[in-house]
Amino acid sequence: MIDYSVCKKFNLMDETAAPKAYAVAQIRENMSFSDFVNHIAGHNGVFSRGTVQGVLSDACQCLVEQLLNGNKVQLGELGKFWISLSSTGADSPESFSASNIKNRKHCVHPRARLRESSRKGHLQPRLQPCGTGGHTEG
Repeated sequence: MIDYSVCKKFNLMDETAAPKAYAVAQIRENMSFSDFVNHIAGHNGVFSRGTVQGVLSDACQCLVEQLLNGNKVQLGELGKFWISLSSTGADSPESFSASNIKNRKHCVHPRARLRESSRKGHLQPRLQPCGTGGHTEG
């Protein structure tokens, strides 16, 4: 089940526009790495909690290593992971420097199976006020 709240959001591109109501997915809990490992180990009696933890820890370390090497990494059904940059423009390639780079983002493009799984979840309204940051209660 996917819980959601309805929040009014302002149009940051048009300050004169009236706020509109939008759905915002609600998080039930922030699952820790340890809790996630225990959950996975509970589904599969073949691998112990320690084995699952070790494999996931090594996978994360190797993923970071490959991303920092400039690679895009396909992790099966999870999707593709890569690093993206945003920068301010320069007048020419010669005048561009690393100081023009303003942000680095870790990106993921989920595979179809993962995308479809979120579409199958039942949507359930949650009577909870939205958070802060440009939202008003809706």
